[in-house]
Order: sequence, then structure tokens, then C-alpha cells
Amino acid sequence: KPIRLDVYNRDSDGIIYDTEMQNLNNKSLESHQFPRRSRFYQAAIDMDFMEKGNSYKKLPDSNVVFICTFDPFGKGLSRYTFTECCEEDDAIHLSDGTSKIFYNCCYEGEDIPEDLKKFYHYVETGEAGDDLTRSIEQAVDKGRKNEAWRSQYMKEVVLIQDAIDEGIEIGMEQGIEQSIEKMLRRGRTVEEIVDFCGYPYEQVKKVADSIKTAGV
Repeated sequence: KPIRLDVYNRDSDGIIYDTEMQNLNNKSLESHQFPRRSRFYQAAIDMDFMEKGNSYKKLPDSNVVFICTFDPFGKGLSRYTFTECCEEDDAIHLSDGTSKIFYNCCYEGEDIPEDLKKFYHYVETGEAGDDLTRSIEQAVDKGRKNEAWRSQYMKEVVLIQDAIDEGIEIGMEQGIEQSIEKMLRRGRTVEEIVDFCGYPYEQVKKVADSIKTAGV
């Protein structure tokens, strides 16, 4: 089944990892959407950091990761890692702290670490063979059993998409504010709207304050 799973994580050194699992073998997706999508995710990570009042000078290192059950670029590599480097001299790296990594879980070679091989095997077969994959299996099983969480998640997805669609139809600025107002009136908090939709906190708070002032 085609599935999409996003995991946003920060390690003990403050490095961010935004991971997506892709199980849809679609050639147009491979050649066009992956690179653009990775660019979008990178921009979202940076904007989230900047919108909290931080300076660009303190932008954390970040990695956008795709875990694929097919070879995303068709070159037979176990992993494809992209970083910024100079076209005229590839020994010169921009060192902007970003990377985009695509894992090819259908790789059949033996020249990869054993733990990565077991992870690939788990993604392909669902069979957990070490501590890492067993931990993942437990987390997946817990998520599947949490019907309340799944129900709430699906409601949020539908609500957000409806709001976005309506915003496009009405007009960007006016539509965004009306979408924010609708979500607030349906019980969403300012923080939830900012987290789910990526709208600036000040904009959402302004709409919330106007509703409170109007008393309706």
C-alpha cells in the first residue's frame, strides 16, 4: 500500500532530521517530486526556526531523509546523499549545514553496515531482526492500536485541507484569515493552528484576539 510517514526529530546535538517513508513506486514522483519536496521540507524547517524569533546565524544543521522501498534515482546505490558543493570545483563545499538523503531499501548488495541491512530488510518484509527494528515495530504497533489518536489525526488532516482549499478559493490573505477563524471556532488553539498549518503566530493570534474582542 502507498503510505507516507513523517518523523520530525532533533538529536542531542540539536541536529534536525525530517524523515518521510515512501512506498509508492511512481516514476514521475521519483524524477520530479522528490527533489522539489525535499526542498520544500528544508524550507519548512528553516522557516519554523526563524518564525520563532531566531537569527539565521543560529540555524541548526538539518537533514531531510526519504526512506524508499524502490530505487529513487535508478542508479543502483544503497543511499543517495546530496549536499551543496561548487560546480567548478566539487572539493569546495558550501557547508550550509543541510543535506538530503534518499535510502534505497530494495538494495541487495552486501557492502552496507549490518544494522542498515537489517533496517532495509524490515522495511521490505516487516520482519524485525535487531533492537532498532524491534523498537520501530513496537512503536508502529502502538500507533495502530491507538484508535483515538488515528481518529483525531484524520479529523485534523481533513480540517486543514478544507481550510486550505477554501483559502485558495476566497483569496490568499482574506482566505487565510477566514480559515484561521474557522479553525479557532471549531476549537483549535492558536498553537495547534501554527503547528499544523505553518501560519505565523502573530497572524493567528491577531485573529484569535479579534474573535475574543468581538465576543462572538
